Amino acid sequence: TREAFVEGESDFLTARNVEVYREYYADFVNGLVARDARLDWVWSIELRNEYVYQLDWLPWNWTEGDFTAANGATYDMAIGDDRHRLSSESLRYWADEMAATIKAIRPETLVSIGLLATHDNITPFGEGDPRWLIADDFHATTDVDFFDIHGVRPSVEVAMERFNLSDL
Repeated sequence: TREAFVEGESDFLTARNVEVYREYYADFVNGLVARDARLDWVWSIELRNEYVYQLDWLPWNWTEGDFTAANGATYDMAIGDDRHRLSSESLRYWADEMAATIKAIRPETLVSIGLLATHDNITPFGEGDPRWLIADDFHATTDVDFFDIHGVRPSVEVAMERFNLSDL
């Protein structure tokens, strides 16, 4: 029996939840292969439409205490720099683990992810919205083949700047 996600807990950060996602993607890709799906017609497998954290979920709603993430690193939730690193390092860890899971079964498969255009403590939908993400240099350090930026309110130029892509 697979353990379900805990309500109100970030589904990308804990070792248990990362394992659930690994099992999901392995089952999904193996199921497609077993059914002789026309995978040559699939452009990519998108890991998530809009990877984002919920500030009102654990551990983001903590103002103190240590949190050990799936990547094995421990972060002090009272320190802004640790929260920043938890966001960007966990994004990269989760995405790379999922890409590795898919590519272990079918190496030629392209893997993508959609990201909301957020930065620092700015949320894409304005003050009070709990969705948040700091991606840092994700585009330069990930094993994901490509990603798309969802610039909801900001212009394309602002979204590019927020993902450190403004000089491309």
